Parts: sequence; C-alpha cells; structure tokens
Amino acid sequence: MSVLLFLHITALVLGFSMLIAYGTVCHVAARSNHAEFARLAFKAVGKLDAAGRLLIIVGLILGLVLARPFGYGAPWLLASYALMALAILNGALILEPFQKRLMAAAMAGTTPLLAQRSNVALYANMAGFFFWTASIWLMIAKPGIAP
Repeated sequence: MSVLLFLHITALVLGFSMLIAYGTVCHVAARSNHAEFARLAFKAVGKLDAAGRLLIIVGLILGLVLARPFGYGAPWLLASYALMALAILNGALILEPFQKRLMAAAMAGTTPLLAQRSNVALYANMAGFFFWTASIWLMIAKPGIAP
C-alpha cells in the first residue's frame, strides 16, 4: 500500500507541476510578443502538457484505489473530487483553447502574440493552481478523520 501511495503522490505532484509550468510558459510566451521565442518555448516544453495529463490520470486512478478503505463518500474525498472536476473543466474549457490559439499564432509567425493573450486564461491558470493545491492539502490533512 505504501508503494501505491508513493506512486499516487508522485504522479499527482509531478503532473500538477508540469501542467502549471506549461501554462506559465504559455503566458510568458504571449507576453514576449515574439513568435520565434514562443515557437522555441513550445518546442522546449511541449511534452510537459501531455506528460502532465498522463501523470494526472495515473495519479487519479491510484487515488481511487487508495480511497477505498476511507469510503468513497468521505467529506474530504468529495471535496477533493469537486476540486479535481473544477481543475479538469478549467483546463479543458479555458486553458486548452487559449494554449491552442497561442500555439497556432506562434507557429504561423503571427505577431503580436499579445493579442492572443487572455486575462481570463491567466486567472484560470491561477485558479488551477488553487484547485490542485487545495486538493493536495485535502489528501494530506484528511480533515474530519481522527488522528
């Protein structure tokens, strides 16, 4: 069980880090207003997005296996499920379309890239950080469970 817990934590922390790093690079590239820099940045970190998503899926599956002894209806787990759902929707509905627009503009050599920048996407990136961090806290603290 401790090996599964280690893999669960490692997969989620690495996946979270990769997705936030990729999102941050997108915003830096947009602010650079330089298509060549953006192309190079996307080339350098392009695999982070796919690897982060894969690690998150692995981490979530392992988390469901590990949650069984606590009961899937435990309040801290339900809160974590809600945060994960918000993080996934945030990524799919706001961040991914922004990242695709930005990457398409960079690949096409469109300048200024700043026009592709979105304050909504910037705030969504920050919200994603909150969702992941709050969920990780819930997993560690398990509020409501007697020590």
